[in-house]
Amino acid sequence: MIGPLESPIHKVGIVLLRDASSDDPLVCLTQVKAKNPDEQDRVKFGLPKGTRRYFDPETGHLKDARDFITALAHRAQLEPLGACLMHEAQEEVGLDKRSFAEHAPRELGPRKFTSETSDDRFDIQWYAMQISEVAAARMNPTPSDAHAVRWVRLSQMQAMHETGEINRSYYPVAVEVVQKMRERSLPLTDFLEALPTR
Repeated sequence: MIGPLESPIHKVGIVLLRDASSDDPLVCLTQVKAKNPDEQDRVKFGLPKGTRRYFDPETGHLKDARDFITALAHRAQLEPLGACLMHEAQEEVGLDKRSFAEHAPRELGPRKFTSETSDDRFDIQWYAMQISEVAAARMNPTPSDAHAVRWVRLSQMQAMHETGEINRSYYPVAVEVVQKMRERSLPLTDFLEALPTR
């Protein structure tokens, strides 16, 4: 049986930072819209992440590669990781494309994520960006997929982690990003590949 490690990564996420030189930097969290509005209060905040899409030649449309089996079946048609990242950052936290040009994303790499609703485990390809106050002020206050967007201090995120207010997989990623950003050990990414080709 084919497992997640043999398939292409189908989830992409970003740790978006402000005031990163501070001892307690700001991290951007999002609360995505619930499919059932009556259940919105049960949706936890988390780091922005999303699903890679693939080009379906039968319909001529992009579709989400919802699981690793779908990603494997359509690996040749998967959108570039950078394109997915920009798309999800716009929809989940309102970050515009201009900010990607002004603040080059850095690559953390894949980290294991465990879903709390299904116990699925899969890799998320993580990136990091430190943005200016100008770029933060330019963010769309009503992103299409977000019910709410919140900036929290890393210490606040730790408290949310300890009380179970966020998925247990998020806080360790944010801590690692902050540490590596301080060490300047995260490589820059080439986002030219993210430009749309269709």
